[in-house]
Formats: sequence, structure tokens, C-alpha cells
Amino acid sequence: MNWNWKKIILWAVGAIFLLVIGICLTVVLLVHHNAGFRGFLLAKVESAVKDSTGATLQVHDFELRLSTLTLDIYGIVVHGTEPASAPPLMQADHLAVGVTIDSILQRKFHFRNIELNHPVVSVRVNKAGENNLPRPEKQPTSNSNASIFDLGIRQLLLDRGEIYYNDQKTPLSANLRNLELTAGYDPGQKRY
Repeated sequence: MNWNWKKIILWAVGAIFLLVIGICLTVVLLVHHNAGFRGFLLAKVESAVKDSTGATLQVHDFELRLSTLTLDIYGIVVHGTEPASAPPLMQADHLAVGVTIDSILQRKFHFRNIELNHPVVSVRVNKAGENNLPRPEKQPTSNSNASIFDLGIRQLLLDRGEIYYNDQKTPLSANLRNLELTAGYDPGQKRY
């Protein structure tokens, strides 16, 4: 009798494992081969960025590789409050992000690498002191200090970057290793 329970539990665990693999394969096939699903996913991300930051995000395409936990994003454009005739707040040819999971149970991970190719940032400030940085449409409702991110990056590469401040160009390139950054936001004082 005891052996039958072990068999049933083993079969149940095996069935759950196969179900998880099936779900993962279905998601991969949908993301890679279904243009409608890819468009839906991009629209959801763009909408979430707009709601949380006030910025308008446009992405040309993306590629997700679950085998290496890597995301490649191509043709990124971020619009702030600049007029339509002005250059966008930020644009980049390519962003690659690699993630390593340290512990699933403790929800710990780190970025293996972040690579940003040809980012161009255009910040404008007029005589009244107004800038083209986005403003969130919805204000945070919490009054407590909230940790925005606790970030660990093994390698960060900025390649062929440019920063324009009121049309003054500054080139930017960087290769940082083992970068750790912790930032928090205090909604009461509206500052980081």
C-alpha cells in the first residue's frame, strides 16, 4: 500500500513537470512565431511604461531566448514631452539583457550583462526651466518609502552613446563590471 502512494506521487510530479515544459514551449512558440501575440505583448509593455513613467515607448522588434534567459530589443524610441518636430528623448539601436537566476524560492536574480548600442539622449530645457522629461500621469498612492530596484549587474556596456543637452553633443562610452546600484523613491517628498 505504501508503494502505491509513492507511485502516485511520482506520476503526479512527472505529469506536473511535463505540463510546465509544455507551457514553456507554448509560450516560446507564441512569442517567436505569432506576430499577433508579439504585437499584443509589445502593446502591453508600451502601455505599462506610459502608465508608470509618462513616457511613450516604441519598439521595433524583440527576441527572447529562454535557453539563456536573454532578451534582445531592437529599435527603441522613448518620447518625453518634446514636440513632434524635435528629436525623441531617447533612442537606441539595440538593448541586450541577460539574467541569471540565483534562487527561485527567494526570488533572487542578477543581470549577467546589459548592453546598450548607440543610445542617443536628447534633453532640452527652455528658458522657463521646463524640460522634455516625461511626467507620470498617475501619481503613486503609497505614502511609504518604496524600493524601486535593488540592482546587481555583472557587466554593463554602453557603446557609441551620445547625449545632447540643448543641442550640445557629448559622446559617451562605458564598460562597467560588477556594478551594484540601489535606489528608492519617497512619494511624500517626490524624490529619489
